Amino acid sequence: MAIPIKYNLRNLRIRWVTSLLTVLGIVMVTVVFVMLFAMGLGMERSLKGSGDPLGLIALRVGTTAESQSVVTKQQVEDVLGIPGLLRDAKGELMVSAELVEVSNAVKQDGGKANVPIRGAGPMSRSLRSELRLVEGRGFNPSVGELVVGVGARRRFANLRVGDTPSFRGRKWTIVGAFECAGQAYESELWGDIDDMKAQFKRDYSAILIRCASASEVKRICNVIQGNKQYSLDALPHIEYFENQDLAGKMIKAIGVLMGVVLSIGAIFGAANTMYAAVASRTREIATMRVLGFPRLAIWFSFVLESAFLGLAGGILGSLLGYLLFNNMAAGTVNWVSFSELAFQFRVTPALMLSGTLLALVMGIVGGFFPAFRASRTTIARALRGL
Repeated sequence: MAIPIKYNLRNLRIRWVTSLLTVLGIVMVTVVFVMLFAMGLGMERSLKGSGDPLGLIALRVGTTAESQSVVTKQQVEDVLGIPGLLRDAKGELMVSAELVEVSNAVKQDGGKANVPIRGAGPMSRSLRSELRLVEGRGFNPSVGELVVGVGARRRFANLRVGDTPSFRGRKWTIVGAFECAGQAYESELWGDIDDMKAQFKRDYSAILIRCASASEVKRICNVIQGNKQYSLDALPHIEYFENQDLAGKMIKAIGVLMGVVLSIGAIFGAANTMYAAVASRTREIATMRVLGFPRLAIWFSFVLESAFLGLAGGILGSLLGYLLFNNMAAGTVNWVSFSELAFQFRVTPALMLSGTLLALVMGIVGGFFPAFRASRTTIARALRGL
């Protein structure tokens, strides 16, 4: 015979102060959990979502980021001679040799950080179908013009259309702004490849290649990797950006650690609440035992009550986390390229569900031992409280 649920609801209402404090503690844990994972997911989306499933990237042997790589003009010409490279409708090779440099810039908060500047060629935009201008126009070649990603514009000062920031001793003119479906490119400035080569005294950083199929990606990677003539490392574009997600992995690991530590405190809070409830309801426990309710029913009733507290805290915490953090703009250092990475927090339905389930588990664990104590109370001992 089970104890009616309305009994638990009545007790939560009567002891609303202690119940509210317990719920608030669980809400705090859930919000912190959601915030840290939303940050990690935002960084993951910005990086892992940037790769082209049919693209590959070739870098200097031993480097892990475009800004650290140096590719010569001769190496580019050698790669262009690989048989079977994909061509567009105009017969142009779907290959783009690009240059990426970083330059110190002033952030909106007055601090300084490295902003990536990409030298883009005629094929650069075609290899990124999601990229589109949202303000102004594209840059003209060899006249010191730049377009800015919307993420970089949020993070740095003096990057509005019409501004003339200085990078590496030269003034540039911002003529447009672009977005790229939340990808890492939104953290960059783009300009003409020849302009960049002349200013930064370098040839290229990387070679991007669009392939006809996944099997072609693998084939061309093997061709470049297996021929010492090229002296380049090649890997799928998606894999390249996955390797950049070091900071996102660290943030999510911290989220798990913080979730565990704070959950322990919340569990103790729930346990204290339920122990107090058991101590103050000795007469009720005695009455239920006399009425014939079994130990298991009493144990389940108290666990259910604690689970209600956890579930309420989880739902409120997840909703609060969504309202506070979803799509919140932020930025951090990309620890591979050492440049600023702009991203937006992502509070997904799966993350909200995970936060709610974590809170529910906290409530159940917190109520387990108090419920066990209540269920083991003998009728004789309970009747002494009458």
